[in-house]
This record gives sequence, C-alpha cells and structure tokens, in this order.
Amino acid sequence: LAAGDRRKLVLVSFGGFGSGALRPTMAQELDSFVFMGFSAKPQGLKAEWIPLGQRLGRPHVELLNACDIVIGKPGYGTFAEAFVCRKPMLYLPRQDFPEVPALVGWLERHGRAHAISREDFFAGRWRDALERALADRKPWSDLPVDGDCFIAGKLLRELGQRLC
Repeated sequence: LAAGDRRKLVLVSFGGFGSGALRPTMAQELDSFVFMGFSAKPQGLKAEWIPLGQRLGRPHVELLNACDIVIGKPGYGTFAEAFVCRKPMLYLPRQDFPEVPALVGWLERHGRAHAISREDFFAGRWRDALERALADRKPWSDLPVDGDCFIAGKLLRELGQRLC
C-alpha cells in the first residue's frame, strides 16, 4: 500500500500456495480493505484484490508479516506464523480435523484468533468479523518463538560432544 493509504491489508490464505478458487458471493462493500490471495478474486468483491499467483518466490510467512490480518483455515503453519508475526487471524471453523480444537484454543489463549462462520464467509459478510478482529487489543502471550535456534543449538552441542 502507498504511504498514507489507511486501508488494511488482508491476506486470504487457505493452505498457502496453490489453494483452490474461493467461491464466496460478496455481499458487502469492503473498500476500507485491500485483499491479497492465491486464488482468483472472489465474485463480486467490492475491494481491491491483489492476485499472488502460484509461485511468488517469497515465503508465506513474509506475505503474512506484510499484512494487517489473515483469513484462513485453522492449520498449524498459518497459526504459528500468525503468532510469530503478531497478526490477528480470522478463521473458518473446520469440523473434520481432530487437531483444530487444540490449535484454535491455543491461538485464542496466546494470540488473537477469531472465528467467522462459514455462512458469513460464503455470503461475503466479512466486514464485521474483520473489524472485530482488528479492534482486539488483547496482549499476545510472551512465548519464545526461537525454536529453530534452540534446536540448532542442541544439535550443535550434541554433535560437538560426539566429534571431540
């Protein structure tokens, strides 16, 4: 977004790169937002849509970090990235995945996760849920997010003991 642009940038990501087409029929004016996503612009979306294509050459986490909020499905990768980047998550509930209650509960406790009903999502009623999630000022939990460095250090110490 250009300097001075007050619109919020929303990443729409359902499974990251290569996700299928979204088929909500947009019912609301959403011109206070700019959306970017991996599928075609949703039918009737009354807002700017930036198509990301299938292969950007950028990690998903960089796209998520550039946005103000992400809309997606409850999945470990996106939830972890949203927490690390301190970005609110608007998610569609999923019934058929046993890990979903744990993921949603964790992000609701430690971050900012908000559900949007499937009915509201597919009817294009996104504005209220987006505004509610963006207005949330609950503090993020101060949990360590350097697991990669922690594991690398353990591996180096273990290998160092074996090599010496």
